[in-house]
Amino acid sequence: MSFRAYMTRRHVLIFLIGLYVLFYLFWTRYHWWGEYADIIADLAAMPLCLVGALAMWRLGTNSGLTSRERQGWMLLGCAIFLFFLGDLYWFYNHNILHVDPFPSLADVLYLSMYPLILIGLLRLSSITLEPGALRDYLFAILALSSVVTLFIVYFLIIPSLSGNSNDAFSTFIAASYPFGDMLSISGIFSVFLRKPKPHFILPLFLLLSGIGLWVIADFAFAYTDAQGTYASGGWVDAGWVTSSGLIAMAPLFYRHESIKFFTGWLNNLEQMMRPLPYIALLCGIMLSLYAIFP
Repeated sequence: MSFRAYMTRRHVLIFLIGLYVLFYLFWTRYHWWGEYADIIADLAAMPLCLVGALAMWRLGTNSGLTSRERQGWMLLGCAIFLFFLGDLYWFYNHNILHVDPFPSLADVLYLSMYPLILIGLLRLSSITLEPGALRDYLFAILALSSVVTLFIVYFLIIPSLSGNSNDAFSTFIAASYPFGDMLSISGIFSVFLRKPKPHFILPLFLLLSGIGLWVIADFAFAYTDAQGTYASGGWVDAGWVTSSGLIAMAPLFYRHESIKFFTGWLNNLEQMMRPLPYIALLCGIMLSLYAIFP
């Protein structure tokens, strides 16, 4: 097969998304056109989210998928579109009206996407969890929820009460993001436990990688905002842009030729994630001891 025959519109779009994200990472490092830094940072993720939402909606119309799978991709597309709308509202207020858009309607749009992500991920598989797998799932979510709660109390609530951060309402909104991320993490664990179909392996690899990076960026934002050190155009924004790129590429890799490699990778990752709840509990204990004996 010739290179020209292989390079479909889908491959070209994947290449352009990757190039776009790479360029933004270089921009984050060197900050060319520094006078437009806020505008660039606020606009960067928007085209990726729009492309991702449209690609997921298109995949959601694929007659080769089950009804649950189509619903799942449709819901995930709606979740990403909410993030696009949040960015659009943020950009308008921050760069046109020149007002601080946090907290604002943008946060309502951002936070509304988390339940849709969870439901969308749950709909991507029709496999019912066995009692043992369900027990492991609930234990993992409980362990991670406990650590997230400790993180929020120690790094967000306590600094707020000490007068080192913004007002209480802003702290509440910032603290809502890690709890929203818990819904995303719940969906990720559900995907691993339900054994995804082979043709979804590569899309799920990119989707879960993007969501995972999104979670890290959200935690970084919550912490830096509580400390008053968050800066637009920094590496937190780069995390959101990179995750948006991975999520946008996910539906474009449906039935891709590289499935066999990622099937083994995903199975290995599933085994690696099994001790994660225990690691989370250990981190929670260490965080508690650090809080008691700083």
